[in-house]
Amino acid sequence: MFDLRVLSLLLPAIPTICFTSGSVAVHRHHPPSTSAIRDISSSTLGAPGLRQQTTSEDELVERFASLRTLGVDYGLTRTGVAVTFGGYRPRPLAILSGLNNTELATALVDYVQSEQATNIVLGLPLNKNGTVSKQSLITRDFGRALLSEVRSRCGPGIPIQLWDERYTSKEAASRITAEAMARNQRIPSASDLATELDAEAACIILEDYYKELGQDSEELQFDDESIENECHERYKLYLETQERRRLEMAEERDRQSNARKEMIEQARAMEEASGLSTSSDKKKKKKKRKKKR
Repeated sequence: MFDLRVLSLLLPAIPTICFTSGSVAVHRHHPPSTSAIRDISSSTLGAPGLRQQTTSEDELVERFASLRTLGVDYGLTRTGVAVTFGGYRPRPLAILSGLNNTELATALVDYVQSEQATNIVLGLPLNKNGTVSKQSLITRDFGRALLSEVRSRCGPGIPIQLWDERYTSKEAASRITAEAMARNQRIPSASDLATELDAEAACIILEDYYKELGQDSEELQFDDESIENECHERYKLYLETQERRRLEMAEERDRQSNARKEMIEQARAMEEASGLSTSSDKKKKKKKRKKKR
């Protein structure tokens, strides 16, 4: 079974950077204790294979360690994307901008497929007191658009988890600034932060999600079952289209291969014909020489 000591390697300590007068203090949040995992193991968790069932501590840790998760920090202007395998060192993938919700959902599913993600964690911006904000509702609307695209292209096996993202942007800014100071670089301006802040925030969302083993996450669902059925039909059509393209590509490869073989055969035939012609010319020349003698 999965040793809990391995958890400390898979879920490294997460730095929180605080500024004091003339110095930078770094505090670290450590992975959850055994008792914390025991509390979580008896609850319903939003992750592949973990929903609607209880599990032992070792099984819970092992399943989370096998996930490959895409983190999304959604924004009206920019959206940060990150990925992690088992919670180990989330890495930023991209900051997407200039896209409407449909285009953004398509781009994110492209990352899901290219990174072979097993689930998605979408940051949910709440008010400081934990209540629903206007941006929360906007994010949920986008989440449903993303869920529709995921269901239509990846099927029902990839859930989307909503995760409280309060203060992640501030922590991301603190990290980026502290890293610049540690390298004796100038403190990043607001425009500098904009180029990497959202992707770093997506990494923090993933860190927090794995640190808590998904506790209190909410799996996004459709409000209407008919939408789920429509997505299922689109997914079947998508699979049929992909299979048709695969067969067409295979046929095209065979056609090109046969064409190359024909060209090779023609070249050989021409070489052989040229060789026979040369041999015949030599024989004729020899006969002429004999007649002259």
